[in-house]
Amino acid sequence: MTRPDIMVKSHKGTGGFIPPVDEAIKYLGNDEQDEVIKNAIKVMNQGVLSYIAPIWKDWGQVKLVYDELFKKMILEEGKLDVDMLELYQLQIDAQRK
Repeated sequence: MTRPDIMVKSHKGTGGFIPPVDEAIKYLGNDEQDEVIKNAIKVMNQGVLSYIAPIWKDWGQVKLVYDELFKKMILEEGKLDVDMLELYQLQIDAQRK
């Protein structure tokens, strides 16, 4: 698990978890799962979502919706609520430019 190539394999498909050592980055390819990790690294290095933020009026508000949804569905209720997802999606859509 400590080898950089294994770190990349174990982090693919997990939603952007970043391998914790720089040496692992050289094992990233160009498939979609690798791009997720590359974008996560970009956010960590630059501190902004420069590749996605331009499509939103206020990325901070979009992030707050995701944070609230995670809190309610995962931490509090512990279940998938389709109606709640639709409600939050409307809030996110309202932030598009």
